[in-house]
Amino acid sequence: MRYSVFFIGVMVAVVNADRHRLCACQVASGGEIDDAKTQEVVMNSKGQLIYSNYFWKRSDGAHFGGRYFHVLEGTNKWGGNSASDDGWIGGDEANGKCLDAGAAHTTCFNARGWKRCGEGADGCFNSYGSTDGNGNIV
Repeated sequence: MRYSVFFIGVMVAVVNADRHRLCACQVASGGEIDDAKTQEVVMNSKGQLIYSNYFWKRSDGAHFGGRYFHVLEGTNKWGGNSASDDGWIGGDEANGKCLDAGAAHTTCFNARGWKRCGEGADGCFNSYGSTDGNGNIV
């Protein structure tokens, strides 16, 4: 029995450590997306995270419909600021950012076209302003 509990604990850790393209904060574990907290996480990321106003649906692979953030892929510079990342975020890392913002939990998934932006001038944005899906200021 002790080994079964250990194995389950290891599997939970592996799932949470998976890499994802898109994440959002939630109002509760298994609950709807907390859009205000998701935006707060992006605004505190120093350009590393990009918020997409595109509404991701279950048909896109999202567990919950809503707006998500993705991670910068490569390096971008804005004035005297710069940020770089590999385009992936771990579930634990995303959950930590959401918990720090006061959200209850996090949901993440992978999708084709993960750099998709919503329509309009603020279709995507980071903490420095409106961007394209790659995090370049527009």
